[in-house]
Amino acid sequence: MSAPPPPRPQAAPPSPPGRSRWAGVPLMTWIALGVVAFIALIGLAASGASGFLLVVSFVAFGTALYSLVTGRRSWALVPNRKNLDGSGSAGKTG
Repeated sequence: MSAPPPPRPQAAPPSPPGRSRWAGVPLMTWIALGVVAFIALIGLAASGASGFLLVVSFVAFGTALYSLVTGRRSWALVPNRKNLDGSGSAGKTG
């Protein structure tokens, strides 16, 4: 009779994942992003790339206008001028 096989090393229990960078994104941002993507795809199907770009540019303009007029953060989570880093401040004047 042969000796019993050596015990198998047991895998360590999975460690809890770190906080995802997307964990703090509000639900409204995900909903708005989904709606915009859907409408942009309709523009793409109806008019090609120009329709897609037109829809995306209108949404970007409306989002920027909302933030500018109200002074509040929009669904797009774009940082304000105070929070810009070096990469975003290249076009910043004054």
